[in-house]
Amino acid sequence: MTEVLLNVTGLTCLRYQHVQKLQLCFSRCSSRYNVGYRIPGASVGCRHVFQYLPARGTCHPLKASAGSIDPELPSDPGRDVVGRQDVFGKGTVPVKLLALVGLVLLTGVSNRVLYKMALVPLRDHIFFLAQLQNLGYLAAYFTALWWRSRSRQVTPTMLRVDKRPLVAVGACEAVAQLLFMVGAAQLPGPLLPLVNQTYLVWSLVFASLILGTRYSRAQLSGAALVLAGVCAAAIQPAALVHLMPKLGLKAPAVGPGVATGAAATVELRYVGVCIACFAFPAIANCIKERVFRSFATAHGRPLDIFVVNSFGSLFQAVFVVLLLPVTTALKGIALTDLPAHLAASLRVFTGASSTGAGGGAAAQGWLPYAVPLLALSYVVMNLVFNISILTLLRSVGSVTTTLVASSLVPLTIAAFTLPLPYLEPAVLGPNFVVGASLLMMGLIMYNGDSWRALLGKSASR
Repeated sequence: MTEVLLNVTGLTCLRYQHVQKLQLCFSRCSSRYNVGYRIPGASVGCRHVFQYLPARGTCHPLKASAGSIDPELPSDPGRDVVGRQDVFGKGTVPVKLLALVGLVLLTGVSNRVLYKMALVPLRDHIFFLAQLQNLGYLAAYFTALWWRSRSRQVTPTMLRVDKRPLVAVGACEAVAQLLFMVGAAQLPGPLLPLVNQTYLVWSLVFASLILGTRYSRAQLSGAALVLAGVCAAAIQPAALVHLMPKLGLKAPAVGPGVATGAAATVELRYVGVCIACFAFPAIANCIKERVFRSFATAHGRPLDIFVVNSFGSLFQAVFVVLLLPVTTALKGIALTDLPAHLAASLRVFTGASSTGAGGGAAAQGWLPYAVPLLALSYVVMNLVFNISILTLLRSVGSVTTTLVASSLVPLTIAAFTLPLPYLEPAVLGPNFVVGASLLMMGLIMYNGDSWRALLGKSASR
């Protein structure tokens, strides 16, 4: 299923939709996708959506608002859609769009920083934090699903979608959630944006294997530059000096104090755990994309994204419980000691116990009830970030959203240089500038074709 944004009589809120790539509803539309087209003299209203029916070989307008057709989340940034729905009008960049971008950046950075801060006191209680996060997801997604069902944007047919693929999605996301919490709790903050970007590599691999997606040399080179840029920006020179002997390389002579700092104490096994965990959400997103495609082909309309997210989160919470024996084994806790461990988790969460809090007395006493405040703030910020970035995706498309999301990497690294509770400030050097430059070069190379189409569409308005 591909959606193309059409400019109709000066308006940019009409969307054309088809489910077979080589069959188009309008003869004036080019076969090149992800580009906005202008249809002079069209008399179609702004809120009409056209649906291609393979059985009839014809297109018909739907009596539904454009907001009822939900885009699927892009498993591959920059590949799916240039424009989804222009809800802000045309011309200059509106204040609402700037505010939305600012909200995505603010909540995105805060989400990552609060996540690392919450993992310090709760590093031995990741099951508790994972289920707290899942409860937030379930409450938000099923509330949205209920609301959209009442407004008939979600149909009974959508709710009867085959749940077996979503079980696999929940299992993959549960494994990824637990593994990342295990690894991230032992890594310095500036390294977390680095390991987050390894998702791009896994996405390329599994999209090729599962979906048969083929990537150009420019995209592969761009992905390599993105990883190189994030590595250069996130890994401190002191960390490289620390890692070189472990890799069998001779470390250069350094002065006293160079090998100190937060990034110099990185442990390779936890880096490996974090990198490996991102294979599972890449698989989950490929499964989601197949679910969206299958539903659109069978029913002639896209599946509402909240159906997938709601039931995926439900199965994720179930698998987090089922994986509890593995989680306790990783922490060296016997199943017979599980009730006592959960009681200890509750005491740490409520601030009644400072066991394992770390960060020193100053960090523990920076604010009364710091641990529950951090954990709940992270859960709330994570939900707000997900909602805001989904809103941005539906408003301006995946290419612009990818650009905004990628800018979170250097901003997050910069945030970790600030004095934060439980965390030592990171020291950034020239490698940060070099890494940010490489990152932008990689993004431009990876999304070059889509960005040129987007610029061409803007210039034609």
